[in-house]
Amino acid sequence: MSHYGTATDRTYERAGARSPVVTAAGAQEARASLPSAAVTAVPDAGHMLFWDNPPAALAALRAALRPMVG
Repeated sequence: MSHYGTATDRTYERAGARSPVVTAAGAQEARASLPSAAVTAVPDAGHMLFWDNPPAALAALRAALRPMVG
């Protein structure tokens, strides 16, 4: 079993496109381990999404929440 576990609800992962913590390879591993997950890279951001690029981080969060709230 993957260390990502299993999820029965929609899962959203947001990562900074320049993150040294969540690398592109790590995001791909998460996507492969949990195919239902939506993985989005926030442009011009490292690990601190809302610090590095607040408008893009907020847009990514809103896009993830929009299907839940209508």
